[in-house]
Amino acid sequence: MTYTTVLFDLDDTLTDFSGSEYAALEEAMAKHNLTLTEEIFTLYRMINREVWELLEKGMFTKKEILSLRFDLLFTQSGLQGDASQLNHDYLISMGRHAKKVDGAVEVLEDLASAGVRVAMVTNGAEMAQKIKLAVTGLDKFFED
Repeated sequence: MTYTTVLFDLDDTLTDFSGSEYAALEEAMAKHNLTLTEEIFTLYRMINREVWELLEKGMFTKKEILSLRFDLLFTQSGLQGDASQLNHDYLISMGRHAKKVDGAVEVLEDLASAGVRVAMVTNGAEMAQKIKLAVTGLDKFFED
């Protein structure tokens, strides 16, 4: 069987999402004069996982959960701020802190040299994903 197209997810497949998450959140929070602690980070990750599960169940849209996670973080941690703006800054920081996983470029180069088209499927926020692709240089491999 010959494949003509291969679909990839970006986060934790071609880029190390988990490895850049803390640095990105720390940077975004600092921009809002907030300090990220391990306790706050743990709370954020729990909230983030829960709201993505709500999205999967159809209870919210992606746009809603992106700000909701920070609304809930503020409520549960006692921090104060603009959830929508923090989310925006976080998405930009996630893109800027993106790192390729080992072997990602080699796999994509091998597919390109074999004439296989590669496309991305992702549930990530479009703005962050585009920045990640540009920062890592992986954008040159993707048509869609």
